[in-house]
Amino acid sequence: MRGYLCNNAEPWHFLAIAISTDLRNYRSTGPHISICGLTLVAIVRLMIFMKHTHSNFILSALVTALTLVACGHGGETTDDGGTESGEATDDPASRGGTETTAPSPECNVTLKGELITSVGDITYENHNLTAQASHLVGDGCVTALDLTFDIDGGCELALSMAAHGGEWTLTSGSFTADSNCGASFPEASHGAYLVDTAQSTAALADAPGTADDAAAESSCLSGDAMQLLGLLTMKSGPQDLTLRLNNLALSGSIASTGVAEGGCPAAPTFCPDNFECGEDPYGVECGECEKGFECNAAHTCEVSLCPPTAPPAFGTEQGDTLQNMTLKDCDGNDFELHNLCGNNATYVNLFAAW
Repeated sequence: MRGYLCNNAEPWHFLAIAISTDLRNYRSTGPHISICGLTLVAIVRLMIFMKHTHSNFILSALVTALTLVACGHGGETTDDGGTESGEATDDPASRGGTETTAPSPECNVTLKGELITSVGDITYENHNLTAQASHLVGDGCVTALDLTFDIDGGCELALSMAAHGGEWTLTSGSFTADSNCGASFPEASHGAYLVDTAQSTAALADAPGTADDAAAESSCLSGDAMQLLGLLTMKSGPQDLTLRLNNLALSGSIASTGVAEGGCPAAPTFCPDNFECGEDPYGVECGECEKGFECNAAHTCEVSLCPPTAPPAFGTEQGDTLQNMTLKDCDGNDFELHNLCGNNATYVNLFAAW
């Protein structure tokens, strides 16, 4: 039989027998073998046979090329409804295209203002700024904010804030002072600093409560005048240093990434009711005392005793205020008695028993 096929059978008979044999193998092994692949194997067999029988080799090559084109056009359907080159679903990739996703919005933000420090002020205006926020998908509230800004690669301040317990909390921060900070920042204070988060505060005021698209995985947090507020205390570095953020403002839109879990911070509270005067923990001025009063450590106004006043007069009578006198210290230098106002004093009462 085999000799008859090799010498007398038409090539197409050979092809039919080869495909029939491979189909039986295909059914026994399952849908993991492509029918197109089996067909190509059968045609290769045909080409070898036709070459040995001096048949039309060009015709066989043409059939092979057509089969390759057909196999590349979407593949063979498998038992699970898919194809060799892609699933037969509504996915654009199964139709020869690529999967499309919503493009990330373009968010641009700028920083302007001054960073007030205890040794010198630093001006940031249209310098490098990297800002990244996180928002709770669905609710849209901002749960975290990372800011890094520098001047030409130096004088970098990096801050990370997050919502904890319904309030903004400064989680980390660093500051690198160098010559890029400008002439007003002394060289003796150059160096690397870390923020003492337990003694520092930071918040973003006048910012929108939610991201532009609360349901999106990528959105923007947009605002015309978002104000940075807070006082930063440095715990390491060449010297003690305090930074005041209150003169820095952001404008534009901050890129925000959606998160599934997180807390929504309430708007920061400035100048609580018990603050009559002085600065609150964010460095916001809460008021001044009237003339004759001064702000104490409890942020309330009390009667000012310095400089000394004269109710009703200066003198030595009961109820009078001791008048100012110029005295000599132990080194022979002049000093005025009223300049000691507010300092601790020792009261000595001399008496004699008769």
